[in-house]
Amino acid sequence: DKQIIDEQANDGEVERTSFGASHSEAGNVIGRMWKLPDALNSVIAYHDNISEAPAEHKGVVSVVRFADILCEQWGTGIGENVQSIEIQNDISWKNLCSLYPELSSVNVTELCSELEQDYKKASQTLTSMLSD
Repeated sequence: DKQIIDEQANDGEVERTSFGASHSEAGNVIGRMWKLPDALNSVIAYHDNISEAPAEHKGVVSVVRFADILCEQWGTGIGENVQSIEIQNDISWKNLCSLYPELSSVNVTELCSELEQDYKKASQTLTSMLSD
């Protein structure tokens, strides 16, 4: 959105101004109406604000946010412009390392590179399957 780029506003602020609610807030209401599981509703509601997620769901919310950031960096996201974040300093990675201490010894740059290669292979395979 041009307003987000021009004003350095985040998408939630622009959505609230334009629609009265952010996509996370609207998704949370819909998820509760549909009686989705609490963990899934937490992902919907808090993927952009992990620090507010319920403790029992911070892990899954962090995984989804981590994946979201990677997709943005790989050019397959929805336009958050998360191009140059140091993933090891992001709250999603820090939460995952806190929940799973063995991740602290992982080279996150190498992990992200391997994940990107796997993503590209999977994407090519899926594209090929769908075009047949």
